[in-house]
Amino acid sequence: MSIIKIKLLETEAPGFHVTLTANDGKFDSIDGFLPALPPELESSLSNWQLAYHQLEKV
Repeated sequence: MSIIKIKLLETEAPGFHVTLTANDGKFDSIDGFLPALPPELESSLSNWQLAYHQLEKV
């Protein structure tokens, strides 16, 4: 079984620096960049969180 580690680093610019590494040596470490969350997705996430927190505890 492979373990993939995803490392997210906040940057001064909007977005995140990303590093992927695996413990099995099948691929070298991969570096990349993820852009900031689009406003529409951020709004949807906030709406979902609000609805979720209003659910009664089971």
